[in-house]
Amino acid sequence: MRADWFAGPSSPLLEAFCAHVVMARYLRAELRKLAVGDKRFGRLAALYARETKSMSSLATRLRLTPQANRQSTRDGRTAWGPKPWDRRVTDAPA
Repeated sequence: MRADWFAGPSSPLLEAFCAHVVMARYLRAELRKLAVGDKRFGRLAALYARETKSMSSLATRLRLTPQANRQSTRDGRTAWGPKPWDRRVTDAPA
């Protein structure tokens, strides 16, 4: 990612993403303390699912997903190396 990836208008989204990560970690820790049959387990599991869904949505909007981090000539990112079909046979890993 570029150094200015989170500058400007994306800052509030990044803050929200971080808050959802913290809450999801807290809920996961609480879920691990409970037995599946506990009456609170279902409620916490639903809250955890909602947090992870929000994290996924924000990660997509912030372009943090693997698909968004692929090389693109339009946004100034550079390629990590030659594409597999551009490599010669001698360039292949041993």
